[in-house]
Amino acid sequence: MRLSNDLVMINNQYEGVLFIYDRLNHIKYEINDEMFFLISDIHRNELDYDSIIKKYDKGIIEQLIELNVLVSAVDKPIFNIKEVTEMNCARIFVEITDKCNLNCKHCYGGFACNNNTYLSLDTIDELLRQAIELGVYEFDITGGEPLLYKDLEQVLSKLYDAGMLVSIFTNLTLMTEEHLEMFKKYGVKKIITSIDSCYDHIHDEFRGKKGSFDKTLKNLYLIKESGIEIAVNTMIGNHNIKYIDKMVSFLKSLEVPFVLDVITNEGRAVGLNEDMNLSASIIKEIFNKFHNDIDDGANFKHCGIGKRFIYVKSDMNVYICPSLIDEKYCVGSLKGKFQLKKIWKTMQDTFGNLSCSSKCEKCKKCKGGCRARALKLHNNINAIDDVYCTLMKGDLLCIK
Repeated sequence: MRLSNDLVMINNQYEGVLFIYDRLNHIKYEINDEMFFLISDIHRNELDYDSIIKKYDKGIIEQLIELNVLVSAVDKPIFNIKEVTEMNCARIFVEITDKCNLNCKHCYGGFACNNNTYLSLDTIDELLRQAIELGVYEFDITGGEPLLYKDLEQVLSKLYDAGMLVSIFTNLTLMTEEHLEMFKKYGVKKIITSIDSCYDHIHDEFRGKKGSFDKTLKNLYLIKESGIEIAVNTMIGNHNIKYIDKMVSFLKSLEVPFVLDVITNEGRAVGLNEDMNLSASIIKEIFNKFHNDIDDGANFKHCGIGKRFIYVKSDMNVYICPSLIDEKYCVGSLKGKFQLKKIWKTMQDTFGNLSCSSKCEKCKKCKGGCRARALKLHNNINAIDDVYCTLMKGDLLCIK
């Protein structure tokens, strides 16, 4: 018998998390060490029923079988038991293509319709093979627009067999019924999309294509109905601050989680003349007004930069963050015979202690905010993140 292929079992000792995730029904079950050991032992040794009940409590085994946690070993084996023990190698964030069908005004990456850089299936195969060995269990797909990747179904199939919890960042304007069925078939955990205005014409202008708002909204509801988790990212800036209350009311009416953030002055956004601190103050006011509906910590929690994730560009270079695409923050490449473990170790050795250099006693729950924003604001990656300070305290008390 084995752990069902539809389930992924995670043991991340660095973060103290132990759980089983049902990829088809989108349910998370917390477990303890004893249960992890029991299921791992049965799964890896493919013990038969008689052998199992001689070794373990029959009642517990019968319950696991009834819940389809343990199934007969008839399907092809996959790598759906994850242990993170050497380094906190939890997440890989992959830009599979730099091609995009939109022309967003705030785009940090210069993604465009005429771009044509993408990761090959061979590269993804080798990346996954080594990621499995490290215990990686979160795999985020982004672009550009990932739905433009011609072999997306093959990638999702490989990720399913690799036991990954998959999130896809997409503008949703290109999603078809075939895409939705694909997401359900391969157990995609989460879709993250973007809505920049409650007015269709303003959203469309900001995104650079007429009809974007209607397509995104239509497909958002289809994702929601499917049972797949969906969340919305909304950037606060000059395009929507004049009607921010209406914007938040609209986002709440969608009845899906949403994240508010500021526009960083990089890429195409350099020409927008955004005031990041003003946007942060507005977000703070929103949190104060709707504190029962929005969790400020969830919107700006520390991401684990330099430790728990890597970012792979479509040109195969590996960076510490999607917003730090600079040679200084490149920690390796997937070209040639790369060693993922070595790349990850290089990152942790070099950037594992990134944090805010200001130790403010008045902000006990602050974990340093965003290092990319700090760099953009102060030309120092260890400087304070003014935006996070504003968000957490309502003013800039960390500034000295």
